[in-house]
Amino acid sequence: MSLFNTNAENSIIWSKAFSDFFEEKLGVPPDRAVMAFLDAGPDFIGMKGTTASVIRANAAKQT
Repeated sequence: MSLFNTNAENSIIWSKAFSDFFEEKLGVPPDRAVMAFLDAGPDFIGMKGTTASVIRANAAKQT
């Protein structure tokens, strides 16, 4: 799912939040997890027989 806000600054925030959660709730120390934050973008997210970019464009036309 695209959040349209994947960037270096948010990746740092998310990494800390997930690492803290994994350690607190699951007992997994931060040096035992690797995360990758990727945003496929709306052109590469399929739904309802089309892509998220087409759905967004159609919604914009209706407003």
